[in-house]
Amino acid sequence: MIPAEPPKSRRFEILREVGAGAAGRVYLARDRYAEGAEVALKVLERDSAREAFEGEFLALREIDHPGLVRVFDRGILPETGQPFYT
Repeated sequence: MIPAEPPKSRRFEILREVGAGAAGRVYLARDRYAEGAEVALKVLERDSAREAFEGEFLALREIDHPGLVRVFDRGILPETGQPFYT
């Protein structure tokens, strides 16, 4: 398990933590690659949940509903090796 401190990232400026679950954490962040847009950044903290994390992203990508967040991007934080999505 990775410590609960915000991940270091050149791309994302972490503003604050907004939630945590069994496998990861969600942060309010600014995406420097998207002109500083504020995003919800979900970061995986348990490798054993990688498949479920990927499935969650793929499922959310297909949903368009005003009551649910939209997902935009996914990848690996090069500084920590952690999967993320926004």
